Amino acid sequence: MCSAVAFKRSLSDGEDFSRYASQMAQTLKLIAVDSTNPCSDAIPDSL
Repeated sequence: MCSAVAFKRSLSDGEDFSRYASQMAQTLKLIAVDSTNPCSDAIPDSL
């Protein structure tokens, strides 16, 4: 998932990327063992 977010970031404008990254962040939170961001290089912690 992290690579998909990074790829989307390279292709999209800010608003489109923010929507996609937020959706992926919510999905990752459902399966994450702890509350850390496993994709901090691709998904900003602010999302």
